[in-house]
Amino acid sequence: MSVISRAKTWAGEASARLAEALAALADTVAPAPQPKPVPVRVRNERRR
Repeated sequence: MSVISRAKTWAGEASARLAEALAALADTVAPAPQPKPVPVRVRNERRR
């Protein structure tokens, strides 16, 4: 029984860490579209 309880707690911790990692990924991916206009300006400056 202790092994099963340990497995359950480990699975809970793993799922919590996965959720935190996914949240961190979402935070890093969500602001990504904002810096994209910057390279466009750089390209325009290079064309000039």
